[in-house]
Parts: sequence; C-alpha cells; structure tokens
Amino acid sequence: MEVESRVDALTGLYNRRGFDEIFSRMVEVAQRTGRPIALIYMDSDSLKTINDQHGHEAGDRFIVDLASILRSVARRSDFIFRWGADEFAVLLESGNESKATTFAQRLRKAVAERTTGTVSVGIYCGTPENASEAVRAADAAMYSAKSQGKDRVVVSGSDRRGRDEHQASS
Repeated sequence: MEVESRVDALTGLYNRRGFDEIFSRMVEVAQRTGRPIALIYMDSDSLKTINDQHGHEAGDRFIVDLASILRSVARRSDFIFRWGADEFAVLLESGNESKATTFAQRLRKAVAERTTGTVSVGIYCGTPENASEAVRAADAAMYSAKSQGKDRVVVSGSDRRGRDEHQASS
C-alpha cells in the first residue's frame, strides 16, 4: 500500500505524492551541494479534444501513450510523474538548461510523431529556495508555451521558444 500511494494506477508512474517526496529531497540536495536541478513540466494540448471526439477511453489510452513516450525519452536516472489528469513532470538531476531543453524538445517531438496530440512544456533550471518556487516557475513557463501557440517549449524566466523546423514552417 505504501508504494501504491505514490504510483498512478493508470500509467504506473509516480503520482503527485511521489513527486512531493522525491522533489523535496532533490531540492535539499541541490541547496546543500549548489548543483542545480531541472524540472520539466508538460501539459497535453489535446486531451480535451480527444475525450470530446472519441470518449474517455481514448483519452485514457492517450495518457498511457504519453507515459510510454516519457519512459522512452527519459534516462534511468530521471524521475517521471503523472502530476494531474494530463500533466506530467520529469526531474533531471542535472540542472543544465541546454540538456533540459534538448530533452524537452525530444519529448515534444516524440509526442507529436507518435500520437494524435501535442504538449506544451515549461522548464525550470536552478537551485530553488523551495520546491514550490520551482513548480510555480515551470508551470508559468508551460502556460507561456500555451499562450504562444502550444506545442512548444519555454524555459522559465525566458522568452526563448524551443522550436524545430517543422514548427517554424507551420
């Protein structure tokens, strides 16, 4: 039961409770060592449409597909979480902004290629004062990605957009 309380039943990923515990420990280590961490926060741009057009079973399959894609893109040392209905988070031990952006772009592209949906992604890199600060910053970056047209990556505290050639030509 202890493990089940930290794991999402649909995807098998850690849930928000698992996130809170693991991320709090990572923040403490980052503060102690001075090594930054990266939080990748993503939200589906498509779940509502999929549910409306094809039903909630199709929406659940889409969520399971997103979880599978996350597993295929992430490294073994990364932590993956289902944050909410169609929101996911990934914790990278390295807070290197370039690596986090590359990871997020690979993820965004894989979702677009392997599903009928897209995702908007926000990134926080740094050594936060507390876990809430990093979550707020990543969430704000993700909403900025949505407001800029969805299906993109935005780094917290930045107006830089992660775009690939396909997006630029669209």
